Amino acid sequence: MAYETHRERLDGLLKDGAAADERTVAAVVDIVRESGAPEHALEAARKAGAAAVKALAPLPAGEARRTLETLATYVVERKL
Repeated sequence: MAYETHRERLDGLLKDGAAADERTVAAVVDIVRESGAPEHALEAARKAGAAAVKALAPLPAGEARRTLETLATYVVERKL
């Protein structure tokens, strides 16, 4: 239900495809934050990063593997 409400509000704000003014942009940002979408996306990214690190396990230990593991972790843990 909440998803539909957020979607309907976004559709109403963005329906004509015209450039958005500051007020519209602020409203869209508020709706997206309120929806929980950023948290869900971050959780999905963390799971993908963990899967990537796991997929690297068969590779020989060394600098290349450590670098890839670090990168997979960094991209989801960095502060934006």
